[in-house]
Amino acid sequence: MSKAPRSIRQEHGEILQFVMRLAREGGPTTADAAQRLARLLETHMHKEEAFAAPPLALLPRLARDNIVPAMAETLVHADWLRENLDTMLAEHRMIAAAIEELLRLAGPSPQPELVTFAETVLNHARLEEEVLYPAAIVAGEYLKVRLGKKAALVAS
Repeated sequence: MSKAPRSIRQEHGEILQFVMRLAREGGPTTADAAQRLARLLETHMHKEEAFAAPPLALLPRLARDNIVPAMAETLVHADWLRENLDTMLAEHRMIAAAIEELLRLAGPSPQPELVTFAETVLNHARLEEEVLYPAAIVAGEYLKVRLGKKAALVAS
């Protein structure tokens, strides 16, 4: 039951695919910058998919009040995100700095595709910070209330 939503996994895959292509096909300086960005993204996205996003997969069922005790296994993910939120946000700042460096190295007129990519990744991070991370934490808190004492035991 603890799996990140397919939409998030797919978007992460598309972002990584693009940056990996930049790392392979870019000039020497942009390729190095793209490789650094790819490493940051891979590490961060792994954490998101493994820990931060699984509670989000439950949202459609929670909205329909279709709650089952097995959902309690997701509480550890929501608790992990709450405890590591500052780290995740710091990683977003590191990713944004790596994107800025990549754009700087691409020259005064970077390819429109690169600019679109940068905007996409930065918007993705804003969406996580403003909507997805809070929703995952709230989903965990909601489950704790709905599942009661059993949920508290599973989460600890």
